[in-house]
Amino acid sequence: MYTGFSALIAIAVLSLAGADRARAEYGRTPDSEIDPSVVIIDEDAFLGAKVYRDARLLTFDGREFALGDMLSRPLVLILSYFGCDGACPTINSSLRKTLGGVSGYTLGRDFNVLTVSFDKNDTIDNIQMFEREAGLGAAERAGWRVAVLKDPAEIERLTGSVGFKFFWSKRDKLFVHSSVYVFLSPDGRVTRYLYSAAAGPRDVEVALAEAGLGNPGKSKVRDLTDLLLVACYSYNFKEGRYTLNYPLFIASGSLAGGLALIGFSIVYSKKKARR
Repeated sequence: MYTGFSALIAIAVLSLAGADRARAEYGRTPDSEIDPSVVIIDEDAFLGAKVYRDARLLTFDGREFALGDMLSRPLVLILSYFGCDGACPTINSSLRKTLGGVSGYTLGRDFNVLTVSFDKNDTIDNIQMFEREAGLGAAERAGWRVAVLKDPAEIERLTGSVGFKFFWSKRDKLFVHSSVYVFLSPDGRVTRYLYSAAAGPRDVEVALAEAGLGNPGKSKVRDLTDLLLVACYSYNFKEGRYTLNYPLFIASGSLAGGLALIGFSIVYSKKKARR
């Protein structure tokens, strides 16, 4: 299913870090070679899986909350590490810029974003530095939180619940991981993975619509709009993005043409009978 998209994942998967971030406890042999395929997410296995919503998190000011507290509406989860000076700030910044082109959805009102560190050495002292590098400011704080896990022992439980894999490359002095946005429904289920290198505004819109379908907190108009948006687009695993659902349009056109022909035949027959 992922043939043709694996190269894109391989490009998105490497997270660069400074040389001073090397730590022996991550345990990879110095002569190891990076194989990005080991961190590709098994989407078939994890789409529909439930996130570990009881994870306790801390913001830069020490405020504590549970991941589940942000699931009153669809949630975009980004797993990063704050000592990264390359991919991690970039994928967060990319989403911030992409959201500027998203129409019909407002951050903090229609959906939330949560960035969580998977580095057990990160603390709340690293958060504001990372926010500056990613270009996140007061405008995003209404619906976007950057946090660390209160108990680092829960990192693998959280990442494992959504199929996110990573490892520390001692030789290259960086974490290897997927650069991915995980879309979660209000009941905490994984509804879509979008890779940052491929995700555009329309992809985010459709993924948010998928995540929000059936949410009891939405208006019927919003639910209908989401349903129509999801019906018009289908996720293309080969390209890693949404494409127009051409079979649906062809079928709809054929049905409309058939109904029009039947209607014309009925009207013509009636007129002919009168004559």
